[in-house]
Amino acid sequence: MFRPWQTCASLLLLTAVAAAGPARAVPEADLPQTLDLTGLTYVDSQGSRSGVVLQAEEARVLPQREQVLMRAVGMRLATADAKGELQMSCDHGELDLQSGSFVGVGTVRGRTPDGRRFETERLRYDHDAGLVTTDAPVVIRDGTGTLRGGGFRYQVREGRLKLLGGATVEQSE
Repeated sequence: MFRPWQTCASLLLLTAVAAAGPARAVPEADLPQTLDLTGLTYVDSQGSRSGVVLQAEEARVLPQREQVLMRAVGMRLATADAKGELQMSCDHGELDLQSGSFVGVGTVRGRTPDGRRFETERLRYDHDAGLVTTDAPVVIRDGTGTLRGGGFRYQVREGRLKLLGGATVEQSE
């Protein structure tokens, strides 16, 4: 599995070795415990197609925890049927580098490939299951009206959305 933090650590090690000259190598234990980045783009591709693209204004990589903490995050998830992608943005996010899963919190807004717009407080993307879920209240808008519910499940590979928990419908006039 590709782990971006290993690449970052390797680049830091190479930079430190180059600065120290050929006679001295810097042990990995001397590398920083965190790596702060501005303008992070993370891509997890499947074959020639991008499956997940995460972008953040600021990120903190925690190599020992295999975690990336992000601020001002945008995410795109490609559907398997090539009908488009799920787009999402949030205030803060956390990426688990081991599993590829993501948690977004704080004013989470998104758009499904068929044009439905949603807003909630938090959501979770389970990379292995290809599933985006939230148990927080959600508002979904489309051309016919507004749906409100206690959460949703979005199956990324199939492009299917299921509203959960006491759904109500407000039709547009």
